[in-house]
Amino acid sequence: TETGRVGLANDAPREPRFAAVAVGSLHAVALTETGRVVLFADASRGQRRDADLASRYVHVACGENHTVGLRADGTVCTWGCDDADQRADEPSHTRFLAIACGASHAVGLAEPDGSLVSWGALGPERPSGPGFVAVACGAHHSVALHGRDGAIVVWGPRHARLDASGFVALVSGGLHCAALRAPDLSQPPPREPAPDHAPRRPRRLP
Repeated sequence: TETGRVGLANDAPREPRFAAVAVGSLHAVALTETGRVVLFADASRGQRRDADLASRYVHVACGENHTVGLRADGTVCTWGCDDADQRADEPSHTRFLAIACGASHAVGLAEPDGSLVSWGALGPERPSGPGFVAVACGAHHSVALHGRDGAIVVWGPRHARLDASGFVALVSGGLHCAALRAPDLSQPPPREPAPDHAPRRPRRLP
């Protein structure tokens, strides 16, 4: 950039079309339509360290100073800062359907049954059992959506429990999360108010 604070870790691709982007604290990762990753990073916290730029990826997620890439074969590559074992604890032999990153941790939906795998600052702590269909992370918590009844499960330090079901999608911010509940198709849609046909007094011209 013009300020020189954030630079390219690898040459900018000749193909200008990107399919996805993820952003950390002082770095960003862009995914091209052909599965290449391009890093825009301040190197002060090792955000570029040991990045595998040769693989083809289908998804990328950024933590505060680390990145997790989901390869086309379902394996993951974690690079960048390792101050909370984000890279040391990487489940390199597991294949995943989806991934998400918190500040210093990551969570994935493992093949073939959607069970949860967690690594980094939160350690292996996670709900057990198969059937999860979506996952998201906040700074220090994680949230997952179960496919059977649409239940939301939240875990991590100082998290709030959500006893509800019937959800179809979820997202998470640093200290909060939100979920979309499926519409109740058994109830008729609300009626729109009737148009107001009351006569209006003509406006007096000056």
